Amino acid sequence: MPDVLKLKKYYGDEEKEIEVHITKFKGPKQWLGGYKNPNTGIIYYHASAQTDQMKRIHKERYERECQTCEEKTRSTTMSREFGTQMLRPDL
Repeated sequence: MPDVLKLKKYYGDEEKEIEVHITKFKGPKQWLGGYKNPNTGIIYYHASAQTDQMKRIHKERYERECQTCEEKTRSTTMSREFGTQMLRPDL
C-alpha cells in the first residue's frame, strides 16, 4: 500500500486533487478471537471481530422480580421427647 493516496474530488465543473497521508501500524495485532493453523501458520479471525456489529435493542425485562419471593422461616420445638428401645447385644 502506498504512503500517500491522491484522490480527485469534483465540485460541479471544478476538479480538486487531495493527498491523504497513511501512517502504517508497526506492531502486533490485537487478539480478536479465532485460531491459528498449526500446519501453515495462518491466523484466522472470527467474522464478528471483522465486521461492524448492529446495535440490538431488547425490550425491558423484569426477570428478578418474577423469580424472587419473600419467605419466613419458623422453627418449632416439640414439647414431648421421643425415644426408641433396643436390645443390647451384651445382655
